[in-house]
Amino acid sequence: MLTVNKVIMIGHVAAEPEVRETKNGTMVANFPLATDRRSKDHEDVPADYHKVVAWGRAAEICKQHVVKGVGLYIEGRLQNRSFEIEGGARRYVTEIVLESLNILTPKMGATAEQVSLEEADPLEAFSQQGASASRPKAGVKGMR
Repeated sequence: MLTVNKVIMIGHVAAEPEVRETKNGTMVANFPLATDRRSKDHEDVPADYHKVVAWGRAAEICKQHVVKGVGLYIEGRLQNRSFEIEGGARRYVTEIVLESLNILTPKMGATAEQVSLEEADPLEAFSQQGASASRPKAGVKGMR
């Protein structure tokens, strides 16, 4: 039987990405993505926050171009993992492993032209690794 593990989301980055290097030198970025749920009766429904993790080149792009408040279209896969904290307690986490992203809004305070010029090489390299990323355009709201 064929199985599928695919996540597609559009949301806003809820906090600055935390970027670090692992012991073996691989860059990793973690950030929460906020999405809104629609309500039939238009009640205020709280946002959902999803943990996103990006590895390698995707983490470098997140470090350079993803900031709190930026709108993102992401694709990835769900991953469940567990780890031990001090005292031996086990914690469980469900997160989205980033496979591709589109930046829907430019960095705060930057024009679309500035972001496009800065992103030219990193995005090309990122999409050559089998993922895709797009340059933002001024005034674009939502997906292109």
